[in-house]
Amino acid sequence: MPMEVRMQTRLARSWNALRYDLSSQRALDNAAHMVAEHDRLLEEIDALARRLDEVAGAEPAASTTPPEPTRSRHVA
Repeated sequence: MPMEVRMQTRLARSWNALRYDLSSQRALDNAAHMVAEHDRLLEEIDALARRLDEVAGAEPAASTTPPEPTRSRHVA
């Protein structure tokens, strides 16, 4: 095999390996970004839940007696 062909083959393999490494790194970066976004959303949900708990605790307690059952006007 001539030297020029071997050099082209090596360059092609190197280029493919580099492209693979870059796409793998991009996938890892995207996954890390998604994990960070997931964690941020969980923190936001927790903060909203705490705010709701605070508001619910500040509201006056509703009557503890159950409501009257509704009566149907349907006659059999």
